[in-house]
Amino acid sequence: MINLLWTGGWDSTFRLLCALIIEKQKINLFYIYFHNRKSRDVEVRQMKKIIKKIKKFYPELADNLSDITIVSDKILPHNKKIDNYYESLISKYHVGKQYRWLAAFAESREEEYFEAAIAKYHNRENSISAVLLKNTNGIGPDCKLKERVSDKDLLLFRKFKLPTLHLTKPEMEKIARENGFMNILDYIWFCHRPRFNYIPCGKCVPCKLVVESELAFKMALFSLFFYFRKYKNSNNIFKAISLKRESARRFKVSLAEQVEM
Repeated sequence: MINLLWTGGWDSTFRLLCALIIEKQKINLFYIYFHNRKSRDVEVRQMKKIIKKIKKFYPELADNLSDITIVSDKILPHNKKIDNYYESLISKYHVGKQYRWLAAFAESREEEYFEAAIAKYHNRENSISAVLLKNTNGIGPDCKLKERVSDKDLLLFRKFKLPTLHLTKPEMEKIARENGFMNILDYIWFCHRPRFNYIPCGKCVPCKLVVESELAFKMALFSLFFYFRKYKNSNNIFKAISLKRESARRFKVSLAEQVEM
């Protein structure tokens, strides 16, 4: 039985589909509802869509999925040790705010481990994934912290298994296509500040990471325009068009798929 911390995003949904479809695992799903995150309701909406698609295309596996346990961040216990680990880590590396609360949640539970999906970013040396790669043993579902880590603050991840840590997003995309579940992975959500509750903003860190992970085909042109405006100091819409086309060509994504996204 896998206890998966799910967000409805690319990495955790990829892990869900791998565990369910390839490994035939039973999965307990947990979602932390962050009240201050503008995308919270969009994430829940997309997760429900993903489960609906799973039941449609893999009805024989539907019983292997639990209902989503939604936990409000307002009831999570404060853990001083976790807070200290987190505050120290963000002074050295880029660590998402959610890991502070995911770790506090995991520490408050009796389960031995929870799976947290973090992608490999080969071109971001200050990313937490780069540091974790040097401080973990095992790969895939067996990946977890070494008994002795180079930085004690990495104990923030003590109760996590990190099954996607050795995979980049393009590598995940390739596996999804090879195993026939890209059509479900298309329903993920990643943006923290969606416009009109539907369009990725192009400005938040998750949007930036999606583009820099060569998955720009998943972004609307509107979103890519704002990405270029913020991160490349450019208002040239043709750069956004060119990037989207090149990304789609690289991954052989059809126009129909791009429109649906």
